[in-house]
Amino acid sequence: MAFSREGHEVIAGLAFTMLSDESHKALSSLMGSQYRLEWVGSSYWAHELSQRPGNEWMQSLHEVQFDTDATAFSPTKDCADNKCVVAAILESEKVIKERAKFTLVQQRHAVKFLLNYVGDIHQPTNCGFKRDDNGRKILLESGDKKVNLHWIWDTGILQLTGKKWSTLAGEFAKQIKPEQTAAWTADMDPQHWVWECHQVARNVAYQSALDKKKWDMGYYKSAWPTYEEQLKKAAVRLAYLLNDLFKDNTAVK
Repeated sequence: MAFSREGHEVIAGLAFTMLSDESHKALSSLMGSQYRLEWVGSSYWAHELSQRPGNEWMQSLHEVQFDTDATAFSPTKDCADNKCVVAAILESEKVIKERAKFTLVQQRHAVKFLLNYVGDIHQPTNCGFKRDDNGRKILLESGDKKVNLHWIWDTGILQLTGKKWSTLAGEFAKQIKPEQTAAWTADMDPQHWVWECHQVARNVAYQSALDKKKWDMGYYKSAWPTYEEQLKKAAVRLAYLLNDLFKDNTAVK
C-alpha cells in the first residue's frame, strides 16, 4: 500500500530540509520540542494506524483506483464517501487551516497524515486501475518466483538502490533545481496530483510491465528516473504545503 516505510522516510527527510522558519516554529509548538527527532519516523504512522484491527476502512485513504475509461479524477466516481487519498489530504489540510475548531491532538494527527498521504498520492501504483487492484493482480517473474506490480513500486525499486533514506534525501536535496520546484508547486490541487500520478502509472509502471514482463535490473533501470522524480516531487509539494499552512506561524494557537 503506497511507498514503503523507506520511501516515506526519504520524502519526509527531504521535505524537512525545505521547511520555513515559520513551519519549524509552528511544528515545535504543535508537535513538541522533540519533533525534529520524530519527524521522519512519523511519516509511516498513518500506515501503521490503518493496519490496526478495526481500522481496515482507513486503507482506502492511501490510494485511488481508476476505471480504464477515466479521463480525469472524479470525486463522486473515484472517491465514494470521501474514502480516498485526495479526500484524506484535503481533510487534513482543513484541520490545520481551521485549527480553532479542532483539538491539538487532531492537529498533530493532521500533520502526520499529511506526511504520509502526500507521499502516497505520488506513488504510481497507488493511482492505477481498479481492474487489477492497483497492480496487485499483475504478476511479474522474478527469478523462480513472481511479484506483483504494486509491490515493485511500493518496495522493490527502492530496495534495489541499496541506499539508506538519509543518503537518498541528501543526494536529492542537492539535485533539485529552482525551476523544478516552481513547476511542481504551480498546481497544489491534490485532485490534479492524483491524475498526474495516474498518467505516470499508465505510461511508465504499467507500460514497463508490458514491455519487460519480469522484475529485474532492466525494469529497475527503466523505472528509476521516474521513481526518483516522484519522490522529489512529493517532498517538494509536502514542504510547500506545510509552509503555506504555517505561514506567519498562525496555524497553531
